[in-house]
Amino acid sequence: MSLVRTAVAALLALAALAPLVFPLHAQSIRGRVLDGEVGGPIAAAQVVVSRPGGELVERAAADSAGAFVIRLERAGGYWIRAEALGYEPGDSSWVDIVSPTDMVEVELRLTTGPLEIEGFTVVAQGLDVRHRATFAGFRERHLTALDVGSARVLAASDPEMSTAGNVGDVLTWLPTERAKCTVVYVDGVVQPYLDVERFVMQGVAGLEYYISQTDAPIEFRDGGQPCIRSLDWTVLVIWRSGPDRGGE
Repeated sequence: MSLVRTAVAALLALAALAPLVFPLHAQSIRGRVLDGEVGGPIAAAQVVVSRPGGELVERAAADSAGAFVIRLERAGGYWIRAEALGYEPGDSSWVDIVSPTDMVEVELRLTTGPLEIEGFTVVAQGLDVRHRATFAGFRERHLTALDVGSARVLAASDPEMSTAGNVGDVLTWLPTERAKCTVVYVDGVVQPYLDVERFVMQGVAGLEYYISQTDAPIEFRDGGQPCIRSLDWTVLVIWRSGPDRGGE
């Protein structure tokens, strides 16, 4: 009996010491780093958490969706800063974490700014035409598009479109592992309630399809409605032919 009591006492003692030996740090900060102008994610942005006075606490890199999670060792007050190449640094407001189980969510939006390299200042210029939400951009993307893959750019003369009666027919040719939410653009303008499956092909000059918004041109990465709350969404762009499309 004395051995049993000794073993139980030893287990109780270890249980009492466990929080000291194996601390559980549940408090954390999570959020996203977004482009302040177009709303798209900024992949690989550096996120830094510091205490008053500038003491560095933790550092993390945002993923392809601009998302990050930072776990902290203790509660307290923190500053959060995001930095990315070609953007001005962005700071959150003061964040207080009181409880060991607190989880704070933040959204950091960065604006483009000058880039300094070895004494030279390179000021961000307009987007490359291949990232613009214009018909001219579509034509440039079609010139360099791959025949297969998760990002497809099709013209009316391509096989997938030449025999299709509506956009739904074209989609049957394309990869099916699309995101749960799809953002649709017509002539560069988001159309949140368009029934693309029945959108007739008459007058359609081109179609762009991106399984993930991170594959899409920059100006098509805004979630719009109804995908604004999603971390990932598929992008579908429809271009109609017309006399005003020539130089846009």
